[in-house]
Amino acid sequence: MCASKWINKNLFDNYVEEKSKEASEKNNLIRRSDFVWQSPQAGTSEKAKVYEGRFIPDQKGKFTKKYMYHMWKSGDKWIFYLCPKTHGMEKFCPVCSIVSQLYTGTADDKATAYKMKRKERHVGNFYVVDDPRDKEQDDETKKNSGKVKLYEFPSKLESKLKNEIMDKKEGLGFAIFDPGSEGHNIIIKIKSTKPDKNGNTYPDYADSIFSRKPSALAETDKEIKDIMSATRSIDEYIKSLEMSTEDTQKMLKNEMLFEMVETEWRRNFGNGEMKAEKPKRAEVEKDDDDVPEDKGVDVSTECEAEGDYTDEDLMAELRKMQ
Repeated sequence: MCASKWINKNLFDNYVEEKSKEASEKNNLIRRSDFVWQSPQAGTSEKAKVYEGRFIPDQKGKFTKKYMYHMWKSGDKWIFYLCPKTHGMEKFCPVCSIVSQLYTGTADDKATAYKMKRKERHVGNFYVVDDPRDKEQDDETKKNSGKVKLYEFPSKLESKLKNEIMDKKEGLGFAIFDPGSEGHNIIIKIKSTKPDKNGNTYPDYADSIFSRKPSALAETDKEIKDIMSATRSIDEYIKSLEMSTEDTQKMLKNEMLFEMVETEWRRNFGNGEMKAEKPKRAEVEKDDDDVPEDKGVDVSTECEAEGDYTDEDLMAELRKMQ
């Protein structure tokens, strides 16, 4: 290439280097869909959509774990906040405090509180045996069957898992996590509820069951070891969802909510300007999922309500965040 009196070659070389770096960073991005199983979709109220898989422990021996979160829409964006009570109910959560205060206010305040209230989810490593959506997917790399994914599942399904563990007489116990020939798959059957008074339907997991017939996830021990080595740390995943103290304060101020908890904040974090090191997070490329609709729901549920909840489809939006 000939030299040009109009172009500074050193600056151009720096520009090329920047572009090369951008391309490299993009190639190193981890798409959330690469390791988190897209929430199974429901069938109709008459016919369930059926998925099959096996819960397996991560490499540190952790099986599943519950985490709590707040998620609400602010303008055109969604805010996700991992509730500190995930790590103990004695932990101070500024959003829980705000929600409690809003529930004592006007009808509009109560409606806002309902949208911001604490919810819960469970997460574990899951070997996908059969995902019926794969039949509609031409791209082999985007199919889920035969892969280990992190599965974020609702309390409705966790109760099925808990029953097998706690029922000493009839339950399958640790066999629901065993990848070998004594292990048992879970058959996830999801129907849609009949429309409520607002026309909304929700996933119904009532028919989901653990197979009573044991089976191995692979034919050889080596293949099973490969499957187990593909698991991800549950603790590290939950850690990656956390927001730093500094960013939490910034978010609350942007939402015009900080004054509601300023006294408690100072009691827990000092002068209110405390900075904390932001947890390391994997770089995650956003997926193109649909944003869930706001639902006109009864706001009578209290802040402390946990377990089943009507806005579970908000979790789909998690795949667009980080």
